[in-house]
Amino acid sequence: MTRASESAASRPVDLAGWLRFIAEQHEEEMALGLERSRAVACRLGLLPLPLRTITIAGTNGKGSTALFAEGLLRRAGKRVGVTLSPHLERFNERIRIDGEELDDAFICDAFAAVEDARGDTPLTYYEFAILAALVAFRSAGVDVVVLEVGLGGRLDTVNVVDADVAVVTSIGLDHQAQLGDTLEAIGPEKSAVARTGAPLILGAEMPDSVLRDAAARAVPTRQFGTDHWYITAATDWRVHCAGRELRSAAAPRVARRNACNALAAVVALGTDLDDGMFEGACRDVGNPGRIEPFSWFGRDRRARVRVVEGVLDVAHNPAAARFLAQQLAARYPGKRFVACAGFLRDKDVAGIGAALDALVRDWIIADVDGQRGLSAASARERLGWGEIEPQPLAAAERAADLCGEADMMLVLGCFAHVQRVRGELAGTLDRGTLGA
Repeated sequence: MTRASESAASRPVDLAGWLRFIAEQHEEEMALGLERSRAVACRLGLLPLPLRTITIAGTNGKGSTALFAEGLLRRAGKRVGVTLSPHLERFNERIRIDGEELDDAFICDAFAAVEDARGDTPLTYYEFAILAALVAFRSAGVDVVVLEVGLGGRLDTVNVVDADVAVVTSIGLDHQAQLGDTLEAIGPEKSAVARTGAPLILGAEMPDSVLRDAAARAVPTRQFGTDHWYITAATDWRVHCAGRELRSAAAPRVARRNACNALAAVVALGTDLDDGMFEGACRDVGNPGRIEPFSWFGRDRRARVRVVEGVLDVAHNPAAARFLAQQLAARYPGKRFVACAGFLRDKDVAGIGAALDALVRDWIIADVDGQRGLSAASARERLGWGEIEPQPLAAAERAADLCGEADMMLVLGCFAHVQRVRGELAGTLDRGTLGA
C-alpha cells in the first residue's frame, strides 16, 4: 500500500476527527517559522496568493479590526474571506466567508487538501488552520482576504502571504519569550508583515523601532492620530481618512480606534466607501468575547429572580487590561465590577490586576487547566488578593452573588476561561442576553 492510500484509509471523517488529527502532527504546540508553511503552500499552488490581502498584526485589537474591515468590505460589494485566532466556542469561527463561519464539510475538504500536499512536513495546529483557510478562500473565489496574525508577525504562518495592506494595531508586552522583552524589540517583529511599497496602517503609540523598520524597507506608513483619526459629536461620530470624512449616527460596537484603523486599511486597499456603508458596519459589527455584554440570571437568598449585568473580555495582558479599563469607565461610568478571572501561567497577572484596580472591587479566581494553565491559588498569589473558586462556573456564580445593585460582573482572562463561562451563558440562556 502506498503512503497516499495509507493516508486515505486512516483519514478523519469529520471535523472533530480532523481537529484531533492536526493537533498531533507536530511535537510542539507553538513552533514559529515560515519554512514549513511556505513549503506546503507552494505545493498547494497558493503562492503568490491570487487574492487582494489585508494582514493584521498587533498585541491587542486584531480581531475587532479584522471584523470591522470585513464589514466595510462586504458593504462595498466585496466577497471577503477572514481568518481569526483563536476561537471562543468552535473551530469554525476561525475561517469566515462573506460574514459566515465556514461549515464543517468545507473545512474538512480544505484540511484534506493540506494533508495531501504536506508529505512528511510536520505542521502545527495553527499552521494547518491557516493553510486550510487559504485553500478555502481560493476555492470560494473571494475578492479580498483579511488575515489575523496569531503571534508576532515575522515568523507567523500568515506572513507567507504578501499583504497588499498591512496593519499593526498596537504594541504591548506579551509573548516576550518568543518576541522580545521590550516594546522596541517587539515592534519590528509585528511590522514585518508589511511589504516594500505597500501601505502599513499603524495604531496609536508605536515604538520608534516600527517607524525605523518601515523606513528601512521603504514601507509607506499611515498612522492613527496623524493620517486618520476620529472625533465624536453630539449626534454622530466621524472618521477623517485620506482627505475625507465619513459619518455614522451609530457608535461602533467595537473600539473606535480599531474601527478607525480598519477603515484606513480598507481605503488604502482602494475601496470606495460612503456614509451608509460606514454606519452599517458600525451598527452591525461586533466581536464576541471583547467588551461583550451579557445578563446573568440567578436567584437571591429569598429565591427571587435576580439579574446581574456583566461584560466578557479576553484581556490577558496588561496592555489589554488597561484598554479594557478605559472602555469600561467610558461605557459604564460610575460602575464597580466583581471580576471572575482565569489566567495562563506565562501572563503578567499582577500587571493585569493593577490595570483594573480602580474598577474591580472583588476578584474571584478560577483554575485554568492545560499545560499553560495557571491554578487559582497561584494566580491569587501573583495578584496579591482575591477569593479562590477553582471551578470557572462556580467562580462566575460567586461573582454574581457578590454583585450589589450598583455593581456589574466582569468575566476576563485567557480565552479558555472566558470560553467556559460564555459557553454556559450561550447554552442555558436566551441568546439575546449575549452581545446585546
